[in-house]
Amino acid sequence: MLPAHIAENVRKQILFYLQSTFTFRDRRVERQFELFLNDPEDGIFKGPWVTLRRP
Repeated sequence: MLPAHIAENVRKQILFYLQSTFTFRDRRVERQFELFLNDPEDGIFKGPWVTLRRP
């Protein structure tokens, strides 16, 4: 498998886990949580977590 596909699969699984773990009574709070999870600038997946260095 390609690393990009693996990373996308892991990302989707983490999002599914978080969204199924936390339930909110207030729909506005739930929407803000979803926006945070999917925000490319300030969300949970905002940068490279692993840096690969080749010899």
